[in-house]
Amino acid sequence: MEEEIFNQQIEAAQQRLHELWQRTRESPSLPHPQETLTMEALQELSTVLEELQVATEELQQRNEQLAIACETVKAERQRYQELFEFAPDGYIVTNTSGIIQEANRTTAALLNRSQNSLIGKPMAIFVAKEDRKTFRDILTELNHFPQLHDWEVRLQPSKGQPFPAALNVAAIRDRSGNLIGLRWLVRDITERHKQAEQTRKALEQEKELSNLKSRFIRAASHEFRTPLTIISMSAELLERYKHKLSDVQKDSHFQKIRAASKQMARLLNDILLLDKTEAGKLELNPIPVDLVEFSRELVEELQLSIGSQHAITFIHQGQCANAYLDKKLLRQIIDHLLSNAIKYSPRGGKVHFELICQDREAIFQIQDEGIGIPKEDQRRLFERFHRGTNVGTISGTGLGLTIVKECVDLHDGAIAVESEVGSGTTFTVKLPLNHLNQNR
Repeated sequence: MEEEIFNQQIEAAQQRLHELWQRTRESPSLPHPQETLTMEALQELSTVLEELQVATEELQQRNEQLAIACETVKAERQRYQELFEFAPDGYIVTNTSGIIQEANRTTAALLNRSQNSLIGKPMAIFVAKEDRKTFRDILTELNHFPQLHDWEVRLQPSKGQPFPAALNVAAIRDRSGNLIGLRWLVRDITERHKQAEQTRKALEQEKELSNLKSRFIRAASHEFRTPLTIISMSAELLERYKHKLSDVQKDSHFQKIRAASKQMARLLNDILLLDKTEAGKLELNPIPVDLVEFSRELVEELQLSIGSQHAITFIHQGQCANAYLDKKLLRQIIDHLLSNAIKYSPRGGKVHFELICQDREAIFQIQDEGIGIPKEDQRRLFERFHRGTNVGTISGTGLGLTIVKECVDLHDGAIAVESEVGSGTTFTVKLPLNHLNQNR
């Protein structure tokens, strides 16, 4: 507006000068020297006005450019203000003492405060008490650092628990290089900490699994070596002394070979079964089964293989003839539990096996008089490769109870254990009598 008025005044002055110029040329009353002087003055004034007009136009052009630049700066400032406000991380501007001058919305959300309530507050009050001294110490040293990256502290919101945050701090300096303020980027790293903790646990589990696998390889090697030695020795004796051995002696060696072969086959089956479980390929195939007959056959088979070293008693209650379960997996459950009861019982110890069918479920209870299981081992009883700390030199791979648990779970059943060191152990397995119908 002022530029237009100034231009109008210049145009008016030029018009007035033109009129004076005309009047001077047309006036006969002025003497020649004075007329010449007047003409020169008017000519010079005209030149000055023209130069002033050019300068005014240049000034107007510059003002237009300046206005465009101001609009650009204003738009950029607005854009950066919006970026500041809506950034996913917290942004804070403080003075050199850490007093908050600006804070964006994310900061307010992280600290559970309104933006206005943050202004004028020292940042230190939002730091967890245990970290405040360190925070203040580092704050006083920031004058010596151009910037600070990933400084971890625990921030305390107005409500809730402290959370871990990473602070990135940059110095604000004047033209002389003096520190006049600080810019802060605040990032919630709770998820980063969780991921780090998960990674740490995964590494620990991987290490533990590696150790357990090493233990398993050693145990499996021993488990294979023993029956292989029996087979090798019996075969060698039969071959070398076949004409001198009696039929009874030969049968004894053949029985040892068969027993050793079964032991190896069982170990291989255990490994293959667990491999199927890991691959998610172990399936449940329920068929009709008479649980009393099935259990009795297993007991007789096992009693025949162990001879008179242990006595297995079997009793049953209820109607168990019309169950619908997976016979292969059920054999794994009962066979492993009975074998463990025998293995960890003293010579001559008794093993009690009771089958109860009631309320649409079958209850298998196997009790021994063995060494028992320490309390600290019971919570890890079904982990792969884990064995009790009191097993001593008793052989085993640590797979049996893992297999039992997998087979029970596939039947949607439950397994429980009661044990005292030196007083024996009782395992109780509960399975639905008719798995097919109960899952429909």
